[in-house]
Amino acid sequence: MSNFEPLLDLIATGANAELIFQGRPDLKTAYVKLTRAYRKQPARGVLDHFRSYADDCRVATVDELENSLSFLVRPRDPIIRFLKQLQDMEWGEYRVGRKGGKTRFVSPYSLKTIGQLAKHGQAGNGTALSREHDEAEPEDSPGEDPGAPVVPDTPSRKQTSVEEISHKFPLRPGYTLTLSLPVDLTAAEAARLADFVKSLPFH
Repeated sequence: MSNFEPLLDLIATGANAELIFQGRPDLKTAYVKLTRAYRKQPARGVLDHFRSYADDCRVATVDELENSLSFLVRPRDPIIRFLKQLQDMEWGEYRVGRKGGKTRFVSPYSLKTIGQLAKHGQAGNGTALSREHDEAEPEDSPGEDPGAPVVPDTPSRKQTSVEEISHKFPLRPGYTLTLSLPVDLTAAEAARLADFVKSLPFH
């Protein structure tokens, strides 16, 4: 497993990212992959939950993460897939529970710091790095025909291309609300939505 300890200095000491990445392309790749994963659920929810842990916590159970992300519809399988992605990124190991043990993710690093590092890239600190990585390794669009003509985006086309996920929220006994929101919902957008909902009651 790679040693990502120098990366955690970005959080612990506020070290300069470019200085840390000099001579360590593996650190740069790890940082960009982590911050890019944070753009979407359930990765964002898992990593945000990591930030709630004590500094020395290095184990997270799937049961706990599932409870934390109960606002998502059937989150367990997506959570497990993301934990396996974290393992592929070499941030830790996904372990299936056996003989009464719980299925969990175990890291040699502080989970809290991993969560903070993921969010670090969303605060304007890793934007250029993520863009550079995206240009170098473009993601394939599902169902896209490489030979098809390029159609310029229009406002309506952009609107319908947004990937959504449904969230169920028990508003009151006997009434469950379903919301369809973008999978990469930002904190600012969530705050605007919350302010809008607060404005709805008449009494």
